[in-house]
Amino acid sequence: MKPDTKKDLSNVIKSVSHIGSFGLTMGACILAGYYLGSYIDRKLDTSPWFMIILVLLFMLGAFIKFVQETRAATDNEPEQKGDVSHN
Repeated sequence: MKPDTKKDLSNVIKSVSHIGSFGLTMGACILAGYYLGSYIDRKLDTSPWFMIILVLLFMLGAFIKFVQETRAATDNEPEQKGDVSHN
């Protein structure tokens, strides 16, 4: 393999792992919001309001975290040869 090919493969693997981790995080947030919201709804007899609110808040938090991690990852990558930065 040429050095550029190894670097490209490494970037693809990092991207796939980042996307996969977002999927797992989003799934965990949905489950946590559902179960916590359902528990509160049962205790307060407010079904389904807390479940809906917590699922949406947890999903929003996961999405914000994903955007922050994506920005941090793209800021740390060195510029490719031939790229022109327009700051």
